[in-house]
Amino acid sequence: MIELGPSRGHVDVEKWIANVVDRRVRELGLKIAWSAGPASLSKSLYTLHNEGIEGSLVIDSPALKKIFYRDYSGDSCSIENKTCFDKAAIDFFSYPDDKFMRSISSVTNLELDLSVATAAWCNAINFSQLMECNVTLLAELDWLESLMGLLQNSPILEVLFIDQTFIRFEEDFSLSWNEPSFVPGCFAAHLKIFEWKGYIGRCKEKEAIKYIFANSKCLERVQVSMESTCKLKDREKMMKELESMSRVSTSSQLLFSTQLEFPSFLNEIDLND
Repeated sequence: MIELGPSRGHVDVEKWIANVVDRRVRELGLKIAWSAGPASLSKSLYTLHNEGIEGSLVIDSPALKKIFYRDYSGDSCSIENKTCFDKAAIDFFSYPDDKFMRSISSVTNLELDLSVATAAWCNAINFSQLMECNVTLLAELDWLESLMGLLQNSPILEVLFIDQTFIRFEEDFSLSWNEPSFVPGCFAAHLKIFEWKGYIGRCKEKEAIKYIFANSKCLERVQVSMESTCKLKDREKMMKELESMSRVSTSSQLLFSTQLEFPSFLNEIDLND
């Protein structure tokens, strides 16, 4: 991990990155803690872990296959050349350009922290190769429609994780849910594993999960963990409601857990070197 900030004085970020790549580094963690102007990445970089606080980032690395990008500054991140990622973990507040979205469209593994900015991707990007997706809610969003858009655009998705343990919805917060006009293609022949962490059983959530149960023909395992603050009687009620829902895949298992740990490809990246 390289951390660059004002305490280090003026630094040419591009030269720093070129230097580590010259040393045969193929995985890079980058934290930019001030507005350094656009930083460009080497063309031979394979993996990028970025926790930029301020400063624009220009990615011109056709060899780059894995990216973990977290940025709450609202600064830009743009793609040059024809970079196509295999795996991506994304969490930022800025709106990406078309080149960035095209690069993300090639991923097979996506970890998406859902915000107002990233929710727009769900309907805008065709994830034609996506096989595993982890969606984490970090803001109070009307998110079910975005989820359905993501599923409609992920025709070969096999594994879907939903994590809403990081957000507490207000009692009067209402979700929208309208049954899609077309059943997502992944439901017919691909979706095998569906896990929901922090389920609280709101009316629209129940309608969404009922729809997934009723249309996912290849479903093998469903695993649900309840919101940790739920009372025992409420937890038992939600479990009975889920058990009573019809599942088109009669061989699928419905499991309940007090804790769910979702796998992350970030475990493949050693950020301590």
